[in-house]
Amino acid sequence: MRNDNIRLRFKKDNTKTVILVATILIGLSIILMRMGFMSVYATKGDEIFDLTQKRTQLIEQNKSLETEIAGYQSLPRIEKEAKDRLGMVKASAFKYLDLTK
Repeated sequence: MRNDNIRLRFKKDNTKTVILVATILIGLSIILMRMGFMSVYATKGDEIFDLTQKRTQLIEQNKSLETEIAGYQSLPRIEKEAKDRLGMVKASAFKYLDLTK
């Protein structure tokens, strides 16, 4: 009788131990999975931050280039370049040819 009582107690204790170990293993695996996901999200967050900074920098560069292009396309600058670099002079009179005759 005493032997049967010890076996029964051992089986109950063994079941509790198995449940405890299984619970601990499940908990650890959940923690490890969450840490893995957090690592992925942190890396993606860094990439998004870097890309946002690069985008802002490119937008500023585009604005600067658009301003520079507008300066090159301005009529006073074109006239100055024509006079200074090409030696052109502004016409004093205009003559038109009638090509319909």
